Amino acid sequence: MSDSALQSIRLPQCKLVVLTEPEAGREVTLVGDVIRIGHAETNDLVLAMDTVSRQHCEIIRDTHGYLLRDLGSTNGTFLDKARVREAYVRSGARMAVGAVELRIQLLEEHVEIVPSDLQQLGEVFAASLSMRRLFSVIQTVGPTDISVLMEGERGTGKALLARTLHQLSKRHERPFEVVDCAASSDLVASATRGTPSRARRQRGEASSNVPMVAPCFSLTWVS
Repeated sequence: MSDSALQSIRLPQCKLVVLTEPEAGREVTLVGDVIRIGHAETNDLVLAMDTVSRQHCEIIRDTHGYLLRDLGSTNGTFLDKARVREAYVRSGARMAVGAVELRIQLLEEHVEIVPSDLQQLGEVFAASLSMRRLFSVIQTVGPTDISVLMEGERGTGKALLARTLHQLSKRHERPFEVVDCAASSDLVASATRGTPSRARRQRGEASSNVPMVAPCFSLTWVS
């Protein structure tokens, strides 16, 4: 991997700003493929208000951008005052979850990569500056929910890096599952379409063999 390829990385983010009292001004910035909104505590953004359903709506990041989907809510999901079942959002748009209004801001964080001081990360060892930069990338994206696509020749250590990502992720207590996509045509078809089923198979739940399709953070691993 060339040193120039790891000078900085870009992490897509979605910020939701609550505009309705009593929580006006509350901000939630999320990095990941799926953002779930609702009354239940299991959601990424919890809105404990009577007009909000338990599982109200979700925002899915796919190959075309961010897709807002209503999940069969009682009081509806609105985008720029129009009730929608699903629609792509733009930065600066306003959405309403029941009677709660929010502003959507799509951001991109640029992170400068400083070589890690570690010589070992998980089962991977670093003997060069390029590897220490790669360690820094892994440490940066590991704790996030962003999907990671690893590309490289056979035998270059993609599986070990995938395991290391899993160990650093919020899912580290859950099983690390390896999926043979060559034997699962349905999964490949789903992934290449960029459907919600692909989005839900995020890093930490599958190995580098799963074809995580853009948009995601991509590592090209050549040596």
